[in-house]
Amino acid sequence: MNLTENMTVSERFVQQPLWLSLPLYGFVAPIVILLGSTLNAFVVMVLVRSKMRSPSHTLLVGMAVFDVLTGVCALPAFVYTYTLGTYHDYVPYVACLPLIISYDWLPTIFHTASIWTTTLLAIQRYLNISQRKVYTVRQMLYALLIILALATVVLSPRFAEFDLTPVEVESQLAEEPPRVLVSCAEKPAPWMTEFGDMYYTCMYWFRAICIHLLPCCLLGLLNGLIIHRMRQAERRKRRLLPELRSSRDESNAFNAQLSASSSSRQSENRSTWMLVVVVFMFLLVEFPLAIFFTLVVICNNHLTSVTVWSDDVKQIVGLIVNFLIILSCPFNFFIYCGMSRQFRDEFWVIMGRHVALSAARCRRTTLNTSVLSQPPVDSVESDEHEKLPLDQTTIPLVISNGDAL
Repeated sequence: MNLTENMTVSERFVQQPLWLSLPLYGFVAPIVILLGSTLNAFVVMVLVRSKMRSPSHTLLVGMAVFDVLTGVCALPAFVYTYTLGTYHDYVPYVACLPLIISYDWLPTIFHTASIWTTTLLAIQRYLNISQRKVYTVRQMLYALLIILALATVVLSPRFAEFDLTPVEVESQLAEEPPRVLVSCAEKPAPWMTEFGDMYYTCMYWFRAICIHLLPCCLLGLLNGLIIHRMRQAERRKRRLLPELRSSRDESNAFNAQLSASSSSRQSENRSTWMLVVVVFMFLLVEFPLAIFFTLVVICNNHLTSVTVWSDDVKQIVGLIVNFLIILSCPFNFFIYCGMSRQFRDEFWVIMGRHVALSAARCRRTTLNTSVLSQPPVDSVESDEHEKLPLDQTTIPLVISNGDAL
């Protein structure tokens, strides 16, 4: 099929300028995604242990899973387009839809779920310290499923924005004679011809407000309120602690009870401060993205004619902001290790068990190899051995762990 007026060859997989997108997406991003996925896998392994289960930790597990899926889904598109160097030419038709799903659709859904999960985490923690509302792990699991389903439903119209049509084009590579290949052309879906302007206005303003701006504003407000509540509680504790000690006998039972209560509050406070830092680091990368996306919507709105920047500046800023999202993926693991002693202890328990199991496997392999390499006893022939009756012959039995009976 040849190109018509309302069809364009898909070039959404290559972001300009190449001098910036090639090193960031082709080499740095795959390493960061693999590293972040590994560290977030450790986070999940630690937080799902029975000693670590709590409503807040359940949401942290959801954040880690959504962050991993955001990066892993985009990884095939990065490797295929930039690392393998296929950006020089048009994308083959059979690879168009998988690349669109990998590069655009799935990462957007999972990143939206990550944003909403972080917002829910801040809301849950604030209600916990301000009104002492306690939620269960089961409720948080249901909330994660609802968030993922809602993000999928909200963004599902993007799957039907256009149709992909095979089209024959000449290769962009310098070949003689020019090679003809079948690529993909994007043709607007039939319903887009009538409702396209209204759809893009509603969809992208919804994304700018409900997925980016509103969650970031809520997170900033809730983080400030949590910090205020924590400082109030600390001042109240300093004021009441001397009065409690002076109004009671200094008995051992009272001291033990006071020490246990104080230890429990300190552990809860450390967890709260850790979550505050997690939200703060999240805002450092998400708030610039919210501002950038809102400006893009304003500039591309058919109802306005505002020009904030040139196309080159917009592409460079978009590249950097999106890369910062990928770069922030491994940070939470180091925050948990640095601010939670319980997380560190459980992590080293898991790592110690894996090291011990690996060492045990190596020892068993070495023992089995050494036993199998020894010559069998009955290969040594002697006259006396031949004269022994069968019931007096010693027969070695080799069992699976390499011991001889």
